[in-house]
Amino acid sequence: MNNQHTFVSAATRSIMPRSNGSARFYPASGKQQDFLCSLLDGRVHDIDAEATTDLMADRKLSKKAASALIDILLKCPRAPKPGAAPKVNAQDVAEGYYQLGADFVVVKFNRAGTNKYAMRMATSDGANATWQYEAGLITKVARDGTPLTLEAAKAFGKLYGVCCICARVLTNPVSIEAGIGPICGGRL
Repeated sequence: MNNQHTFVSAATRSIMPRSNGSARFYPASGKQQDFLCSLLDGRVHDIDAEATTDLMADRKLSKKAASALIDILLKCPRAPKPGAAPKVNAQDVAEGYYQLGADFVVVKFNRAGTNKYAMRMATSDGANATWQYEAGLITKVARDGTPLTLEAAKAFGKLYGVCCICARVLTNPVSIEAGIGPICGGRL
């Protein structure tokens, strides 16, 4: 980072026109100025944006210096958009069961063990429940999902008569009363 900072500072110093008048001065074009303004607003950098725009307004920024600044700013990371949700890495979600609003979701590794994916529990009439894959669901879980609590799993089982973990119909009277089977209850 220090090398980039030194490079940026050196480039900022080089935007001033030559005082000795040895070379012909070509001011930055309107397109260069517009692009520089958008880059100054949309990138994370340590260039003095106010001084640069003052130089452009006074037509003291050369085409060559503008090109050098554009190259530097294009290498800088983009600034986050105001009000935009922070990026989440879906692969950072732990394997397990989650609640996403009123829905229940399971996060698992694929067969190769290289990536994770998520499936949503689909219930049609309470007697038939299945886990269904949904593209992009793991990103929603990473952003808005909460780990499933035993109490929420039991409430689902009591409401639908289906185990929230394995999606099987609860048949044992003790499991029906508890809302979850003894094996699945130990998984949470």
